[in-house]
Amino acid sequence: MITPVHRSNNNINFDWTYFWSWSRFMDYVQCVLAFTLVAAYITYLLLDSALFVETLGFLAVFTEAMLGTPQLYCNYQNKSTEGMR
Repeated sequence: MITPVHRSNNNINFDWTYFWSWSRFMDYVQCVLAFTLVAAYITYLLLDSALFVETLGFLAVFTEAMLGTPQLYCNYQNKSTEGMR
């Protein structure tokens, strides 16, 4: 659910402080689309570079491997696994 934001933000008056506080869903979609297109173009340009492909693969696997870290940290702080989220 998108919650209302007190300040009107869009991609024209961009401020890093409010990056995750999207006031309009279309601004979010535009940002995701722009990121995807830029990443795809860079990948297309560097597809022949073994170093780039290996680095991209490592970052993908590393990101997926780190998904459980917040739960691990929460369990460590609670010294228990009871009530796992």
